[in-house]
Amino acid sequence: MSIRITYSKRSHNVQWKSGEIYSFSYSNWLNDPRPLCIFLNVLDGVHPTSGHTWKLFQMINFHYIPRASRRKFANEWKEVYEKSKGNVKLTWDTVKVKYPFLKTAIRRYFFLPKHFITSVIHIPMENIDEVVVLSKAKDFSQRSRDAFLKRYKKLHGVERKHANRRQY
Repeated sequence: MSIRITYSKRSHNVQWKSGEIYSFSYSNWLNDPRPLCIFLNVLDGVHPTSGHTWKLFQMINFHYIPRASRRKFANEWKEVYEKSKGNVKLTWDTVKVKYPFLKTAIRRYFFLPKHFITSVIHIPMENIDEVVVLSKAKDFSQRSRDAFLKRYKKLHGVERKHANRRQY
């Protein structure tokens, strides 16, 4: 079976749906043990070339959006959500084109094993302003940018070029 992308899933006693906002505890965390996210989609299946099994939720984590941009994005998102009456299908391509500054806020979370995700809370859209204000205590956007730049430099050999310079 190849990787299937779906926009809703019943898991952890919750109906996850694209465009909806959720908060949960995540035990397999790197920076953020309590993400606050907009659900994008589910990646489920076996990668055709690597053979790795994917059981992932793909989401936009508010804590990786720079504090200064969160409220603006939340207000834009609320408008999009209301215009579509909650029938939003967010794809990676949509995010890249319409919200390119969110690339570093896209996160993937394993939904299996089940103990990775606990204490799920669905955040109603009418509470988005309050939740975004409360989310300002956490900001992992700089960490995310630094990690991206480090990978970029390594991939493009920037560090090696500087290391090979002669000192006179």
